[in-house]
Amino acid sequence: MTDEYHFLLELESLTAEVYKAKKIDVLSYKEISQKFSITPSFAYSLVDRATRLLKYGDFTWMTGLSNRAINQLLKTKYKDAASLKYDVLHGNIDLEDLPQVGHKIAQEIYKWCLSDY
Repeated sequence: MTDEYHFLLELESLTAEVYKAKKIDVLSYKEISQKFSITPSFAYSLVDRATRLLKYGDFTWMTGLSNRAINQLLKTKYKDAASLKYDVLHGNIDLEDLPQVGHKIAQEIYKWCLSDY
């Protein structure tokens, strides 16, 4: 558990602290929200984020995308923004061909890829 905590701590300190409070200290979301002065729903989302970070590794490069888009991209081969944006901009990939990516999510990812240009 300490390895997981240190991995999270390197990425996001608040996420790591909330995850530690939930999993090691076994606090409820209400207790966590009082301890860190956040809402219980935000505490829940941080624990969820920590769980996904531990399962899939660092996906912070997807900042700006919705949870649905992030969840679909986690199931693909892409591990960084540069390779995804390169493939999208050069037409090497049709986003709607990715597993369970509909038109709406494909458009969101496409707009996100173009946002830097």
